[in-house]
Amino acid sequence: PNFSSQDKNIFPKRNHYVNTKLEVRKIPRDLNNITKLNEHFSKFGTIVNIQVVFGGDPEAALIQYTKNEEARRAISSTEAVLNNRFIRVYWHREPSTNSMGQEQTSGSQGAGSAPGQGLQHSNMHKVGLKS
Repeated sequence: PNFSSQDKNIFPKRNHYVNTKLEVRKIPRDLNNITKLNEHFSKFGTIVNIQVVFGGDPEAALIQYTKNEEARRAISSTEAVLNNRFIRVYWHREPSTNSMGQEQTSGSQGAGSAPGQGLQHSNMHKVGLKS
């Protein structure tokens, strides 16, 4: 096979390095507000946008940083989000970044597509599992 430089653009993993958005899931409803989320996530960098009730889910939010390094610091932190070890942080994937040409489903759970789910798990980071 010919591995020219143009072939490198087909790998969705590349998006991981330019991504500045994080999805936060399983947030207790009373904590899912801009003030509380900003309190925790601003420790890692400059936030440009916080969206609560993300995708219509009252227990989800979207956090956007100015730089990938800031988002990476936040997703890599071992500190429990809002002192709650059940809150999960994931890399957000835009629907347009799916290079397979498949239709993207809404929500964080794919529609059973094995390649998409494999990628989703490789980009997942579980926060606060250390005791």
